[in-house]
Order: sequence, then structure tokens, then C-alpha cells
Amino acid sequence: MRANRFSLILFLFVIMSAVSVAGQNIEQKITRLFSFDPHPMVAEFSEPVPYKGEFLKHEVLFHETWKSGTGKEYLESIHFTLNVIQSGKSIASASTLPFKTGKLKKGQQIAETTIGTTRLTAFVEDFSKTGPGIAELTLTFKLSYPEVKVEKAEAKVANFKTSTALDLCRKLADRASQIPAENSGARLSLYRKALAAAPAASSSPEAAEFHASIGQLIAEIEQKGAVKTAPAPVIAPVEESQPPAESKASPAAPTKAPVTVVPAKTKAIDTVAPEAVTLYSQAQSLFAQDKGPEAREALRRAIEIAPDYRKALILLGDNAYSNRKYARAKEAFEKVVSLDEKDADSLLKFFKAGYYLGEGSEAVLKLAAAKDRHPDDLKLKMAFAEASFQLGDLINAETACVEILNMNAGHSQAKDLLERVRKHLR
Repeated sequence: MRANRFSLILFLFVIMSAVSVAGQNIEQKITRLFSFDPHPMVAEFSEPVPYKGEFLKHEVLFHETWKSGTGKEYLESIHFTLNVIQSGKSIASASTLPFKTGKLKKGQQIAETTIGTTRLTAFVEDFSKTGPGIAELTLTFKLSYPEVKVEKAEAKVANFKTSTALDLCRKLADRASQIPAENSGARLSLYRKALAAAPAASSSPEAAEFHASIGQLIAEIEQKGAVKTAPAPVIAPVEESQPPAESKASPAAPTKAPVTVVPAKTKAIDTVAPEAVTLYSQAQSLFAQDKGPEAREALRRAIEIAPDYRKALILLGDNAYSNRKYARAKEAFEKVVSLDEKDADSLLKFFKAGYYLGEGSEAVLKLAAAKDRHPDDLKLKMAFAEASFQLGDLINAETACVEILNMNAGHSQAKDLLERVRKHLR
């Protein structure tokens, strides 16, 4: 009797083990680049994960030890902490062992930890070396856990996904609405992106309403665009034929038009108050002498005298960024971009400052809008590609690189970035 009972228990154990092994595992992945440059110290997995009967957010914290040798920084060791988040607080955590970066191989697993049935692993995607050690390290974090087939839980996750996705798409649509009406192309592009990213209209009444309202806005812009483009061919020849007639009648007329345009641009640069220029030069000299507080004070006074002094604003932004004052840096570069939206370098710095503030998804929209308004500007396309890559938006990064190479097949930056993008997409 006991033998039969033992056999039955053993049989049930084998059956249960077989079910758990055969059960499908769910996986989520995040890829991150680690370098000495300042970067976020936490990454959140996109989908909630089952934990004690609930679906909760999971995040991974990065713990890095950087050393300096022969004047170059290198990564000595790295480890990670997996957190379960509920109502904004960590309710469970587990850490990996520190990993020394002395010997690395691509594809190597360097970390592992578990919380309940959820397992975190980290794999080496790529790395680059400096003299004393590792200068850059790209890792992929994989979160795996058994599929939970509970009808109520699945409904809860579906609702969570729909509401979260709709919130993000509404923010994108709000951004589109803030773009001036004359930039209808940029506005239309953002509305289309918001609609493409939204959950299917059939998923919920809210999603259906969103599709209807944004679809109507897109239709209105497209109709206005069709009306505007019709008279364009008629008007353009008339405008183009007038200047030659004027130039014959009075030679002074054509020279007058350039004079009104050129000084307008040089004024912003060349007619800066002399006191501001002097203070800016003092700030440069003081920064070179490692006299940060005095330099910043001179710079502050220069911008107070000349609020649109572009060089001073860029120096302010660069200094704030290097000191991890990202809010101040973002503010400075936003002002620079308001003076010249085609300044790709400042746009990229604006994005990076926003990225380190946790506002990368919003900051990249300014880059995207400038790129859409100036489709032939390769610098703007390249800046957008780099920002997209940093955000992990590999599809947009790849598209922008391909567009650049179609316009300039020898563009080395686009070639290099495209190669890195496609490595991650494999």
C-alpha cells in the first residue's frame, strides 16, 4: 500500500515537472551601452512581469566601478540589481555577483540572478578597449519567466498595455498639436506616428475614440495641403519673372533685398554688446585655468547683457553638461536651437541632456521635427539617427542612416552607425 502511494506521488511529481519544463517561457530584452560618459543608472523592462499573483514592473540597476590609468578611464567591474516595483517602490530585489572585465568575449554571459521564477541574465554584445582596459561595453539584459495563463491576469495586462500605450500616443499627439500650423508637414508626421503606435481601435472604446479623433486631424491637414499645393505652380512663375524686370528698370532694387537678409543674420553674431564679448572671452580663459565658479559668473553676466549670445549659450550648455547639470544644459541648448533650429550639434546636445533627465523620448521629437522640416539636411538626419540609436529605437536609426547614404554614399558616420545598428538587429 505504501509502495503504491509512493509510486503515485512520484508519478504526480514527474508529471508536474514535465508540465513546468514544457511550459513556454516569456522573454524581454534590453540593450544598453556603458561608457565613462554620464548615463542613466537604471533601465525598466517594457512589460509588467508576474510576481506573487500580480503583474508588476521590473527594473535593473547598474553598479559600475571605473578606474583611471595612463590618463584614460576604464571599466574595472560591473554588477546589477533586479528590482520589483509596486506603487513606485521596490518590494523585492536580487543582485548579481560583481564581474571583473579583464577578459571578455562576445556572447559571454557575465551575470545572473533570480527573484521567484523570474531570471535576469546579462550577455556581452560588443566592447571596445582603451590602453588599460575596457572603454565601452554593450550588454543585453534578458528577463525570462514562465508564461502565466490566468484569464483575469491576462485581462489586467491587456488593459495595462492599452492604457499605457494610449497615454504615450496621446502625449505624442499633444506634441504634434503644439507645432505651429505653418509646419503642417511636421505636425502630420507626428500625428501619423501617434496613430501607428496606438493600440488597435477594436482593443477598447478609448482606443477607438483616439483613432477617430487623430484620423480626422490627419484628414484635415491633408485636405488643407491639397488646397495649398494647387495654386503654387501658378503663383511661382509670376514671382520669379518679376525680379529680372525690376533689375533692368532700377539696379538698386536687387541689391536692397540681400541687404535686408544678410545683416539680419550677422546682427545676431556681430553686433553683440562689446561688454558681453569681453566677459565671454574671460569665461573661456577662466575655464582653461580650472576656475569654474569665476568662469560661470563671467558667463552669466555675458548672457545677462546679451540673452541671445549664441556662443555664450553654447559654452554655458557644454559646461553644465560636463558637470552633469543636465536641466541647465537642456535649457541652454533649447535657447540655442530657438535661434537656429538647423544647429544639429546643439539639437543633439539638447536631446542628450534630456535623455539623462529621463526625457529622451520627448527630447527626440524636437530633432525629428527639425529633420522633417529640412529633409535635405544631412547633419540633422545624422543627429536624429544617433539620438534614435541611443534611445534603442533601432528601426528609426536604420532608416535615417539609409536615407543619408542614399543621398551621400560616402558618408562615413552613417556607414559606421548603420553597421552598429544592424549588429543589434541580428
